[in-house]
Amino acid sequence: MESNIKPPVFRSPVVLLVDDQALVANRVKDLLKTESDMVLHFCPDPAVAIAQAMQIKPTVILMDLVMPHIDGLTLCRVFRDTQETADIPIIMLSANDDGLTKAHAFNSGANDYLVKLPEAVEFVARIRYHSKNYITKLERDEAYEALCRSQTSLEEVNLRLQQMAHHDNLTKLPNRSLLIDQLSQALARAKRNKHLVAVLFLDLDEFKPINDHYGHHSGDEVLKAVAQRLLSSVRETDIVARLGGDEFVCVLSEIQDCESAAIVAQKIIQSIAIPIPLVGDRQCLLGISIGISIFPGDSCNIDRLLAYADHAMYESKRKGKNCYSFFEKEAENNPSNNFFLEFSDEDLFGIEQIDRQHIHLVHLINHINLAIVNIESPQTILGLFDQLLDETILHFKTEEALFKQYNYPGYQAHKEDHQYLLARLPELKAQFFHQDAEQLVLQEIKAWLLNHIKHADKNAIEFVIAHGA
Repeated sequence: MESNIKPPVFRSPVVLLVDDQALVANRVKDLLKTESDMVLHFCPDPAVAIAQAMQIKPTVILMDLVMPHIDGLTLCRVFRDTQETADIPIIMLSANDDGLTKAHAFNSGANDYLVKLPEAVEFVARIRYHSKNYITKLERDEAYEALCRSQTSLEEVNLRLQQMAHHDNLTKLPNRSLLIDQLSQALARAKRNKHLVAVLFLDLDEFKPINDHYGHHSGDEVLKAVAQRLLSSVRETDIVARLGGDEFVCVLSEIQDCESAAIVAQKIIQSIAIPIPLVGDRQCLLGISIGISIFPGDSCNIDRLLAYADHAMYESKRKGKNCYSFFEKEAENNPSNNFFLEFSDEDLFGIEQIDRQHIHLVHLINHINLAIVNIESPQTILGLFDQLLDETILHFKTEEALFKQYNYPGYQAHKEDHQYLLARLPELKAQFFHQDAEQLVLQEIKAWLLNHIKHADKNAIEFVIAHGA
Protein backbone atom coordinates (compact mmCIF):
# COMPACT_ATOMS: atom_id res chain seq x y z
CA MET A 1 0.00 0.00 0.00
CA GLU A 2 1.45 3.34 -1.07
CA SER A 3 1.66 6.21 1.41
CA ASN A 4 1.02 9.84 0.58
CA ILE A 5 3.23 10.97 3.47
CA LYS A 6 6.51 12.42 2.25
CA PRO A 7 9.70 11.28 4.01
CA PRO A 8 11.33 13.89 6.24
CA VAL A 9 13.93 16.19 4.71
CA PHE A 10 17.16 16.02 6.72
CA ARG A 11 18.83 19.45 6.88
CA SER A 12 22.45 20.11 7.63
CA PRO A 13 23.58 23.15 9.63
CA VAL A 14 24.14 26.17 7.37
CA VAL A 15 26.24 28.88 9.01
CA LEU A 16 26.37 32.50 7.86
CA LEU A 17 29.29 34.51 9.31
CA VAL A 18 28.78 38.28 9.14
CA ASP A 19 32.13 39.88 9.96
CA ASP A 20 34.27 42.48 8.21
CA GLN A 21 37.54 40.75 9.10
CA ALA A 22 38.85 37.95 6.83
CA LEU A 23 41.10 36.86 9.71
CA VAL A 24 38.01 35.92 11.78
CA ALA A 25 36.53 34.12 8.80
CA ASN A 26 39.64 32.01 8.43
CA ARG A 27 39.64 31.21 12.14
CA VAL A 28 35.96 30.12 12.05
CA LYS A 29 36.64 28.03 8.97
CA ASP A 30 39.48 26.33 10.84
CA LEU A 31 37.27 25.63 13.89
CA LEU A 32 34.64 23.97 11.69
CA LYS A 33 36.98 22.03 9.40
CA THR A 34 36.20 18.66 11.05
CA GLU A 35 32.42 19.20 10.81
CA SER A 36 31.82 17.72 7.36
CA ASP A 37 28.04 18.24 7.44
CA MET A 38 28.30 21.99 8.15
CA VAL A 39 28.21 24.57 5.36
CA LEU A 40 29.90 27.92 6.07
CA HIS A 41 29.13 31.14 4.18
CA PHE A 42 31.09 34.35 4.76
CA CYS A 43 29.59 37.84 4.41
CA PRO A 44 32.19 40.63 4.91
CA ASP A 45 29.70 43.44 4.12
CA PRO A 46 26.91 43.87 6.69
CA ALA A 47 24.94 45.96 4.18
CA VAL A 48 24.20 42.83 2.11
CA ALA A 49 23.83 40.39 5.01
CA ILE A 50 20.03 40.36 4.91
CA ALA A 51 19.93 39.67 1.19
CA GLN A 52 22.51 36.90 1.49
CA ALA A 53 20.65 35.30 4.38
CA MET A 54 17.41 35.30 2.38
CA GLN A 55 19.23 33.59 -0.46
CA ILE A 56 21.16 30.86 1.39
CA LYS A 57 18.66 30.33 4.25
CA PRO A 58 21.12 29.73 7.11
CA THR A 59 20.20 27.75 10.20
CA VAL A 60 22.39 29.97 12.40
CA ILE A 61 24.05 33.38 11.98
CA LEU A 62 27.39 34.37 13.56
CA MET A 63 27.48 38.16 13.77
CA ASP A 64 30.30 40.47 14.81
CA LEU A 65 29.26 43.09 17.33
CA VAL A 66 31.50 45.88 15.97
CA MET A 67 31.57 46.55 12.21
CA PRO A 68 32.00 49.67 10.07
CA HIS A 69 28.92 51.59 8.87
CA ILE A 70 26.46 49.39 10.80
CA ASP A 71 27.04 47.76 14.17
CA GLY A 72 25.97 44.26 15.09
CA LEU A 73 23.19 45.39 17.47
CA THR A 74 21.50 47.47 14.77
CA LEU A 75 21.90 44.72 12.17
CA CYS A 76 20.48 42.19 14.62
CA ARG A 77 17.34 44.31 15.02
CA VAL A 78 17.00 44.55 11.23
CA PHE A 79 17.18 40.78 11.00
CA ARG A 80 14.43 40.50 13.60
CA ASP A 81 12.23 43.03 11.79
CA THR A 82 12.54 41.18 8.47
CA GLN A 83 9.91 38.47 8.11
CA GLU A 84 12.12 36.01 6.20
CA THR A 85 14.94 36.18 8.79
CA ALA A 86 13.06 36.98 11.99
CA ASP A 87 13.43 33.50 13.51
CA ILE A 88 16.98 32.57 12.45
CA PRO A 89 19.17 32.12 15.54
CA ILE A 90 21.87 34.77 15.89
CA ILE A 91 25.05 34.25 17.91
CA MET A 92 26.75 37.57 18.64
CA LEU A 93 30.57 37.52 18.51
CA SER A 94 32.57 40.09 20.45
CA ALA A 95 35.90 40.61 22.17
CA ASN A 96 33.99 42.33 24.98
CA ASP A 97 32.97 40.17 27.95
CA ASP A 98 31.07 43.00 29.66
CA GLY A 99 27.68 42.05 31.14
CA LEU A 100 25.98 45.27 29.96
CA THR A 101 27.13 44.67 26.38
CA LYS A 102 25.74 41.14 26.53
CA ALA A 103 22.43 42.51 27.83
CA HIS A 104 22.23 44.95 24.90
CA ALA A 105 22.91 42.08 22.50
CA PHE A 106 20.10 39.95 23.91
CA ASN A 107 17.73 42.94 23.98
CA SER A 108 18.49 43.48 20.28
CA GLY A 109 17.35 39.93 19.46
CA ALA A 110 20.49 37.80 19.76
CA ASN A 111 19.99 34.20 20.87
CA ASP A 112 23.51 33.71 22.22
CA TYR A 113 26.74 35.61 22.93
CA LEU A 114 30.30 34.33 22.52
CA VAL A 115 33.56 36.03 23.35
CA LYS A 116 35.54 35.42 20.23
CA LEU A 117 36.69 32.97 19.65
CA PRO A 118 36.08 30.04 22.02
CA GLU A 119 37.48 26.53 21.82
CA ALA A 120 36.27 24.39 18.94
CA VAL A 121 34.23 22.03 21.15
CA GLU A 122 32.16 24.82 22.69
CA PHE A 123 31.90 26.70 19.40
CA VAL A 124 30.61 23.70 17.47
CA ALA A 125 28.26 22.71 20.31
CA ARG A 126 26.65 26.16 20.33
CA ILE A 127 26.23 26.20 16.56
CA ARG A 128 24.70 22.71 16.56
CA TYR A 129 22.37 23.51 19.46
CA HIS A 130 20.87 26.60 17.83
CA SER A 131 20.80 25.00 14.36
CA LYS A 132 19.00 21.94 15.69
CA ASN A 133 16.35 24.04 17.45
CA TYR A 134 15.79 26.14 14.32
CA ILE A 135 15.61 23.09 12.02
CA THR A 136 13.11 21.48 14.42
CA LYS A 137 11.01 24.64 14.27
CA LEU A 138 11.12 24.66 10.46
CA GLU A 139 10.06 21.02 10.29
CA ARG A 140 7.29 21.61 12.82
CA ASP A 141 6.01 24.60 10.84
CA GLU A 142 6.17 22.64 7.59
CA ALA A 143 4.32 19.72 9.18
CA TYR A 144 1.62 22.08 10.46
CA GLU A 145 1.25 23.73 7.06
CA ALA A 146 1.05 20.30 5.41
CA LEU A 147 -1.61 19.29 7.92
CA CYS A 148 -3.58 22.46 7.19
CA ARG A 149 -3.31 21.80 3.45
CA SER A 150 -4.36 18.20 4.00
CA GLN A 151 -7.34 19.25 6.10
CA THR A 152 -8.34 21.84 3.51
CA SER A 153 -8.00 19.27 0.76
CA LEU A 154 -10.03 16.76 2.78
CA GLU A 155 -12.75 19.34 3.38
CA GLU A 156 -12.86 20.11 -0.33
CA VAL A 157 -13.10 16.40 -1.17
CA ASN A 158 -15.86 15.95 1.40
CA LEU A 159 -17.76 18.89 -0.05
CA ARG A 160 -17.42 17.43 -3.55
CA LEU A 161 -18.56 14.02 -2.34
CA GLN A 162 -21.49 15.60 -0.54
CA GLN A 163 -22.37 17.53 -3.69
CA MET A 164 -22.21 14.33 -5.76
CA ALA A 165 -24.27 12.38 -3.21
CA HIS A 166 -27.08 14.92 -3.10
CA HIS A 167 -27.10 16.48 -6.56
CA ASP A 168 -27.70 15.30 -10.09
CA ASN A 169 -24.36 15.14 -11.91
CA LEU A 170 -25.73 16.52 -15.17
CA THR A 171 -27.95 19.43 -14.12
CA LYS A 172 -26.47 20.02 -10.62
CA LEU A 173 -30.03 20.09 -9.28
CA PRO A 174 -30.91 18.27 -6.05
CA ASN A 175 -31.47 14.55 -6.59
CA ARG A 176 -34.17 12.35 -5.06
CA SER A 177 -32.43 12.04 -1.70
CA LEU A 178 -31.97 15.77 -1.20
CA LEU A 179 -35.47 16.45 -2.57
CA ILE A 180 -37.05 14.28 0.13
CA ASP A 181 -35.05 16.06 2.82
CA GLN A 182 -35.86 19.55 1.50
CA LEU A 183 -39.53 18.67 0.95
CA SER A 184 -39.76 17.39 4.52
CA GLN A 185 -38.40 20.71 5.79
CA ALA A 186 -40.76 22.68 3.54
CA LEU A 187 -43.77 20.76 4.87
CA ALA A 188 -42.67 21.34 8.48
CA ARG A 189 -42.37 25.11 7.88
CA ALA A 190 -45.72 25.25 6.10
CA LYS A 191 -47.38 23.37 8.94
CA ARG A 192 -46.01 25.83 11.51
CA ASN A 193 -46.99 28.87 9.45
CA LYS A 194 -50.31 27.39 8.24
CA HIS A 195 -49.41 27.78 4.56
CA LEU A 196 -49.82 25.49 1.55
CA VAL A 197 -47.11 23.64 -0.34
CA ALA A 198 -47.49 22.58 -3.97
CA VAL A 199 -45.62 19.57 -5.38
CA LEU A 200 -45.28 19.73 -9.17
CA PHE A 201 -44.29 16.53 -10.96
CA LEU A 202 -42.96 17.35 -14.43
CA ASP A 203 -42.26 15.10 -17.41
CA LEU A 204 -40.97 16.39 -20.75
CA ASP A 205 -43.09 15.70 -23.85
CA GLU A 206 -41.34 14.46 -27.00
CA PHE A 207 -37.92 14.22 -25.36
CA LYS A 208 -37.17 10.69 -26.59
CA PRO A 209 -36.91 11.73 -30.30
CA ILE A 210 -34.20 14.24 -29.37
CA ASN A 211 -31.94 11.47 -28.06
CA ASP A 212 -32.83 9.28 -31.04
CA HIS A 213 -32.27 11.93 -33.72
CA TYR A 214 -29.49 14.09 -32.30
CA GLY A 215 -27.72 11.79 -29.85
CA HIS A 216 -27.39 11.69 -26.07
CA HIS A 217 -25.02 14.65 -25.92
CA SER A 218 -27.71 16.90 -27.39
CA GLY A 219 -30.23 15.30 -25.05
CA ASP A 220 -28.00 16.17 -22.08
CA GLU A 221 -27.70 19.77 -23.24
CA VAL A 222 -31.48 19.99 -23.51
CA LEU A 223 -31.90 18.65 -19.97
CA LYS A 224 -29.44 21.25 -18.65
CA ALA A 225 -31.33 24.00 -20.48
CA VAL A 226 -34.63 22.76 -19.06
CA ALA A 227 -33.15 22.77 -15.55
CA GLN A 228 -32.16 26.42 -15.92
CA ARG A 229 -35.59 27.38 -17.25
CA LEU A 230 -37.27 25.67 -14.33
CA LEU A 231 -35.05 27.52 -11.87
CA SER A 232 -35.92 30.80 -13.60
CA SER A 233 -39.63 30.03 -13.31
CA VAL A 234 -39.75 29.67 -9.53
CA ARG A 235 -38.64 31.66 -6.51
CA GLU A 236 -35.22 31.22 -4.90
CA THR A 237 -36.95 29.71 -1.86
CA ASP A 238 -38.62 27.01 -3.98
CA ILE A 239 -37.07 23.64 -4.85
CA VAL A 240 -36.26 22.23 -8.27
CA ALA A 241 -34.98 18.63 -8.41
CA ARG A 242 -34.29 16.07 -11.10
CA LEU A 243 -35.48 12.53 -10.44
CA GLY A 244 -33.78 11.03 -13.46
CA GLY A 245 -34.37 10.80 -17.19
CA ASP A 246 -36.68 13.63 -18.21
CA GLU A 247 -38.55 13.80 -14.89
CA PHE A 248 -38.31 16.80 -12.59
CA VAL A 249 -40.05 17.95 -9.41
CA CYS A 250 -40.72 21.52 -8.29
CA VAL A 251 -41.78 22.27 -4.73
CA LEU A 252 -43.48 25.63 -4.22
CA SER A 253 -43.16 26.36 -0.53
CA GLU A 254 -45.52 28.43 1.59
CA ILE A 255 -48.03 29.51 -1.08
CA GLN A 256 -51.38 31.10 -0.23
CA ASP A 257 -53.67 29.22 -2.60
CA CYS A 258 -53.85 26.64 -5.40
CA GLU A 259 -54.06 29.39 -7.99
CA SER A 260 -50.44 30.31 -7.18
CA ALA A 261 -49.37 26.80 -8.20
CA ALA A 262 -51.41 27.04 -11.42
CA ILE A 263 -49.72 30.33 -12.31
CA VAL A 264 -46.23 28.84 -11.84
CA ALA A 265 -47.19 25.71 -13.81
CA GLN A 266 -48.36 27.84 -16.73
CA LYS A 267 -45.19 29.91 -16.51
CA ILE A 268 -43.11 26.72 -16.73
CA ILE A 269 -45.08 25.48 -19.75
CA GLN A 270 -44.50 28.80 -21.55
CA SER A 271 -40.80 28.76 -20.66
CA ILE A 272 -40.25 25.22 -21.95
CA ALA A 273 -42.17 26.02 -25.15
CA ILE A 274 -39.43 28.43 -26.27
CA PRO A 275 -37.17 26.58 -28.80
CA ILE A 276 -33.99 25.20 -27.25
CA PRO A 277 -30.87 25.74 -29.40
CA LEU A 278 -28.72 22.74 -30.33
CA VAL A 279 -25.27 22.56 -31.90
CA GLY A 280 -25.05 23.28 -35.61
CA ASP A 281 -27.66 26.06 -35.63
CA ARG A 282 -30.39 23.53 -34.88
CA GLN A 283 -33.12 23.80 -32.29
CA CYS A 284 -35.76 21.59 -30.74
CA LEU A 285 -39.29 22.11 -29.50
CA LEU A 286 -40.51 20.50 -26.30
CA GLY A 287 -43.62 20.40 -24.21
CA ILE A 288 -44.01 19.51 -20.58
CA SER A 289 -46.76 17.71 -18.70
CA ILE A 290 -47.26 18.74 -15.09
CA GLY A 291 -49.15 17.15 -12.22
CA ILE A 292 -49.84 19.07 -9.01
CA SER A 293 -50.63 17.89 -5.49
CA ILE A 294 -51.24 20.22 -2.54
CA PHE A 295 -50.20 19.99 1.09
CA PRO A 296 -52.18 19.59 3.32
CA GLY A 297 -55.34 19.30 1.21
CA ASP A 298 -54.34 16.19 -0.73
CA SER A 299 -52.06 14.67 1.90
CA CYS A 300 -49.57 15.44 4.67
CA ASN A 301 -47.41 12.47 3.65
CA ILE A 302 -44.39 12.99 1.37
CA ASP A 303 -44.83 9.69 -0.46
CA ARG A 304 -48.49 10.36 -1.18
CA LEU A 305 -47.85 13.93 -2.32
CA LEU A 306 -45.26 12.70 -4.83
CA ALA A 307 -47.45 9.80 -5.95
CA TYR A 308 -50.51 12.06 -6.33
CA ALA A 309 -48.53 14.62 -8.33
CA ASP A 310 -47.25 11.78 -10.52
CA HIS A 311 -50.82 10.54 -11.07
CA ALA A 312 -51.91 14.04 -11.98
CA MET A 313 -48.99 14.36 -14.42
CA TYR A 314 -50.24 11.28 -16.29
CA GLU A 315 -53.69 12.86 -16.39
CA SER A 316 -52.04 15.79 -18.21
CA LYS A 317 -50.52 13.27 -20.64
CA ARG A 318 -53.98 11.79 -21.27
CA LYS A 319 -55.48 15.23 -21.84
CA GLY A 320 -53.09 15.82 -24.74
CA LYS A 321 -49.78 16.73 -23.01
CA ASN A 322 -48.18 20.15 -22.50
CA CYS A 323 -50.62 21.15 -19.78
CA TYR A 324 -51.05 20.89 -16.02
CA SER A 325 -53.55 19.00 -13.89
CA PHE A 326 -54.33 19.03 -10.19
CA PHE A 327 -54.70 15.72 -8.40
CA GLU A 328 -58.32 14.74 -7.83
CA LYS A 329 -59.51 12.18 -5.31
CA GLU A 330 -61.89 10.74 -7.88
CA ALA A 331 -58.93 9.91 -10.11
CA GLU A 332 -57.31 7.96 -7.28
CA ASN A 333 -60.35 5.71 -7.04
CA ASN A 334 -60.49 5.09 -10.79
CA PRO A 335 -58.63 1.81 -11.49
CA SER A 336 -57.78 2.92 -15.03
CA ASN A 337 -55.77 5.82 -13.62
CA ASN A 338 -53.82 3.83 -11.08
CA PHE A 339 -50.46 3.60 -12.76
CA PHE A 340 -47.17 5.05 -11.63
CA LEU A 341 -45.10 3.94 -14.62
CA GLU A 342 -46.61 4.15 -18.09
CA PHE A 343 -45.58 1.76 -20.85
CA SER A 344 -46.83 2.78 -24.28
CA ASP A 345 -46.79 1.07 -27.69
CA GLU A 346 -43.66 3.00 -28.64
CA ASP A 347 -41.82 1.13 -25.88
CA LEU A 348 -42.53 -2.23 -27.52
CA PHE A 349 -39.59 -3.60 -29.54
CA GLY A 350 -41.11 -6.49 -31.46
CA ILE A 351 -39.59 -9.45 -29.60
CA GLU A 352 -42.59 -10.93 -27.83
CA GLN A 353 -40.84 -12.49 -24.84
CA ILE A 354 -38.85 -9.32 -24.05
CA ASP A 355 -41.89 -7.04 -24.52
CA ARG A 356 -44.04 -9.26 -22.31
CA GLN A 357 -41.43 -9.24 -19.54
CA HIS A 358 -41.05 -5.45 -19.77
CA ILE A 359 -44.82 -5.02 -19.42
CA HIS A 360 -44.87 -7.40 -16.44
CA LEU A 361 -42.08 -5.48 -14.66
CA VAL A 362 -43.92 -2.19 -15.22
CA HIS A 363 -47.10 -3.79 -13.86
CA LEU A 364 -45.24 -4.92 -10.72
CA ILE A 365 -43.79 -1.47 -10.09
CA ASN A 366 -47.25 0.09 -10.48
CA HIS A 367 -48.63 -2.55 -8.11
CA ILE A 368 -45.99 -1.67 -5.50
CA ASN A 369 -46.79 2.02 -5.90
CA LEU A 370 -50.50 1.40 -5.31
CA ALA A 371 -49.67 -0.67 -2.23
CA ILE A 372 -47.64 2.25 -0.85
CA VAL A 373 -50.33 4.84 -1.68
CA ASN A 374 -53.05 2.66 -0.12
CA ILE A 375 -50.87 2.07 2.96
CA GLU A 376 -50.99 -1.70 2.69
CA SER A 377 -49.11 -3.84 5.19
CA PRO A 378 -45.31 -3.98 5.12
CA GLN A 379 -45.51 -7.73 4.51
CA THR A 380 -47.61 -7.17 1.38
CA ILE A 381 -45.27 -4.52 -0.01
CA LEU A 382 -42.11 -6.51 0.72
CA GLY A 383 -43.70 -9.57 -0.84
CA LEU A 384 -44.28 -7.56 -4.02
CA PHE A 385 -40.70 -6.31 -3.84
CA ASP A 386 -39.38 -9.88 -3.63
CA GLN A 387 -41.53 -10.74 -6.62
CA LEU A 388 -40.07 -7.79 -8.51
CA LEU A 389 -36.56 -9.00 -7.69
CA ASP A 390 -37.31 -12.54 -8.91
CA GLU A 391 -38.94 -11.31 -12.14
CA THR A 392 -36.05 -8.90 -12.76
CA ILE A 393 -33.51 -11.72 -12.45
CA LEU A 394 -35.52 -13.85 -14.89
CA HIS A 395 -35.79 -10.98 -17.37
CA PHE A 396 -32.07 -10.23 -17.23
CA LYS A 397 -31.22 -13.89 -17.88
CA THR A 398 -33.56 -13.87 -20.91
CA GLU A 399 -31.94 -10.73 -22.32
CA GLU A 400 -28.40 -11.88 -21.73
CA ALA A 401 -29.01 -15.24 -23.42
CA LEU A 402 -30.54 -13.48 -26.44
CA PHE A 403 -27.78 -10.87 -26.76
CA LYS A 404 -25.06 -13.50 -26.35
CA GLN A 405 -26.69 -15.68 -29.00
CA TYR A 406 -26.49 -12.86 -31.55
CA ASN A 407 -23.01 -11.65 -30.48
CA TYR A 408 -24.20 -8.20 -29.47
CA PRO A 409 -21.03 -6.00 -29.20
CA GLY A 410 -22.29 -4.26 -26.05
CA TYR A 411 -23.13 -7.53 -24.32
CA GLN A 412 -20.60 -7.13 -21.47
CA ALA A 413 -21.56 -3.54 -20.68
CA HIS A 414 -25.24 -4.50 -20.77
CA LYS A 415 -24.60 -7.39 -18.40
CA GLU A 416 -22.72 -5.09 -16.01
CA ASP A 417 -25.69 -2.72 -16.07
CA HIS A 418 -27.89 -5.65 -15.02
CA GLN A 419 -25.46 -6.61 -12.25
CA TYR A 420 -25.49 -3.06 -10.91
CA LEU A 421 -29.27 -3.07 -10.41
CA LEU A 422 -29.28 -6.59 -8.99
CA ALA A 423 -26.68 -5.46 -6.45
CA ARG A 424 -28.76 -2.38 -5.62
CA LEU A 425 -32.14 -4.09 -5.24
CA PRO A 426 -31.39 -5.76 -1.86
CA GLU A 427 -30.03 -2.41 -0.58
CA LEU A 428 -33.15 -0.63 -1.82
CA LYS A 429 -35.31 -3.23 -0.17
CA ALA A 430 -33.52 -2.61 3.14
CA GLN A 431 -34.13 1.14 2.74
CA PHE A 432 -37.77 0.67 1.86
CA PHE A 433 -39.24 1.46 5.28
CA HIS A 434 -36.40 3.66 6.50
CA GLN A 435 -37.49 7.26 7.19
CA ASP A 436 -40.45 7.18 4.78
CA ALA A 437 -38.18 6.26 1.88
CA GLU A 438 -40.66 4.00 0.04
CA GLN A 439 -41.48 6.47 -2.71
CA LEU A 440 -37.85 7.56 -2.98
CA VAL A 441 -36.76 3.94 -3.54
CA LEU A 442 -39.54 3.31 -6.02
CA GLN A 443 -38.64 6.45 -7.96
CA GLU A 444 -35.04 5.21 -8.28
CA ILE A 445 -36.21 1.83 -9.62
CA LYS A 446 -38.63 3.54 -11.98
CA ALA A 447 -35.98 5.91 -13.35
CA TRP A 448 -33.46 3.09 -13.82
CA LEU A 449 -35.95 0.78 -15.55
CA LEU A 450 -37.23 3.47 -17.91
CA ASN A 451 -33.73 4.57 -18.85
CA HIS A 452 -32.58 0.97 -19.30
CA ILE A 453 -35.52 -0.01 -21.50
CA LYS A 454 -35.56 3.15 -23.62
CA HIS A 455 -31.80 3.33 -24.19
CA ALA A 456 -29.73 0.23 -23.37
CA ASP A 457 -32.43 -2.33 -24.30
CA LYS A 458 -33.49 -0.35 -27.36
CA ASN A 459 -29.99 -0.34 -28.86
CA ALA A 460 -29.37 -4.02 -28.07
CA ILE A 461 -32.70 -5.25 -29.40
CA GLU A 462 -32.40 -3.20 -32.59
CA PHE A 463 -29.07 -4.97 -33.14
CA VAL A 464 -30.38 -8.51 -32.63
CA ILE A 465 -33.47 -7.85 -34.78
CA ALA A 466 -31.18 -6.57 -37.54
CA HIS A 467 -29.20 -9.81 -37.24
CA GLY A 468 -32.18 -12.11 -37.55
CA ALA A 469 -33.85 -12.38 -34.18
